[in-house]
Amino acid sequence: MDASELINETSVLFSPPIVYRRLTELLDEPEQNQDEIAEIISHDPGLIARVLKAANDVPYAAKQKIGDVCDAIAAINGDDLRTLITTATAVETFSHVDTDLVDMNNFWNHSISCGLAAQVLAERCGHANPDQLFIAGVLHDIGQLVIYHALPELATRVLRKAGEAESYRYRAEKEIIGFTHAEVGAELINSWGLPDNLAEVVQFHHEPEKAVNHPLETALIHISTGVANQIDPSWKMDLAGRDSLSAISPHAWAVTGLSPDVIHPTLENIGIESFGVLCLIDPESMLIY
Repeated sequence: MDASELINETSVLFSPPIVYRRLTELLDEPEQNQDEIAEIISHDPGLIARVLKAANDVPYAAKQKIGDVCDAIAAINGDDLRTLITTATAVETFSHVDTDLVDMNNFWNHSISCGLAAQVLAERCGHANPDQLFIAGVLHDIGQLVIYHALPELATRVLRKAGEAESYRYRAEKEIIGFTHAEVGAELINSWGLPDNLAEVVQFHHEPEKAVNHPLETALIHISTGVANQIDPSWKMDLAGRDSLSAISPHAWAVTGLSPDVIHPTLENIGIESFGVLCLIDPESMLIY
């Protein structure tokens, strides 16, 4: 079995809802399709809550609270709405995954932290679409959840061999399973019909030097993973903390033009914000550590 076959076998379980596919099509021209977007969202209580909360948060908050879905959609720009719907859909799709191998709150907190770090670092690089980097950061480890659910025995062997350090875990996946969570994540993204650049970024976020078409974006996610590991509760062990920064490739620093000096200010930017974003996309989450 390879990563593609694994996704084919689990496609029913991990397929996004039809409503998501339709919304992403409509969001290509949000202003022209505003009424239909509002109608679809109005049939999903979870999306209603998320969209209204986003519309009433800074920077969209007006003097008068927004309580109408159409007004909320008008207040949120198209890129932010797409980001909200994509990340919320990912959380919802995996909310029923039954596994004892991962704390889902920790997993999503790490993913959101990586997305926020990527957004901050992309802005420092003058990237044209930092929001897209946020989505890539949120989805970078999504293949882990597929492996944990579909191959729990092999995943347990990987975790026992690798311990807490993520770079060790990646190598152990190759050795024990034959493919990595990054490959699985890229196949999942392709199956969802998301842009090809997201698939490449996810596939090579541990090996940014292998990215051919989107080296800058891949390098940003690679660095952001190391940054996010500094605040993820599952990375409080000294060994893991050291590994997460030492594993950042010199190639990634060179491609982005950034330096390790950006790590501390980036952590200051995202440390608290990650909790708020997770509560926005997953209102039922209980972030108690």
